[in-house]
Amino acid sequence: MIIKGWASVWGECDSHSDITVKGCFVKDLKEFTYTRPMLLSHEKNAVIGRWDLIKEKKYGLWCEGTVFDKDAIFWIGEHCLSGLSIGYAGRNHSISRGLRKLKRVELEEISVTAVPANRSARIMEIINGKTD
Repeated sequence: MIIKGWASVWGECDSHSDITVKGCFVKDLKEFTYTRPMLLSHEKNAVIGRWDLIKEKKYGLWCEGTVFDKDAIFWIGEHCLSGLSIGYAGRNHSISRGLRKLKRVELEEISVTAVPANRSARIMEIINGKTD
């Protein structure tokens, strides 16, 4: 199964009071070109696939990946796992009025979740079929 969607949306405050800004991933994605893992709800021992494409777009951080885990494929197909969430290390940010604006981020992973911290971070397209 292939999934595509928004891992993060610029300018939206998430449930942890974090806000990503356009450009915050650029340096990391350019310097570190390794394949990021697709995890289930940020569990490091629950790798369910891989991210084949991650890039910044006008609206947010776009990702496309291949899901290999059969249980995850079922729940994504049933739309019970429809959220996406970034796992990162913040490297440059500012804080104002209790909100943390992330200006530079090192992306460690992107998780498929039932409840994303950024409510707009969602799987937008599901492509069924054979994976490699």
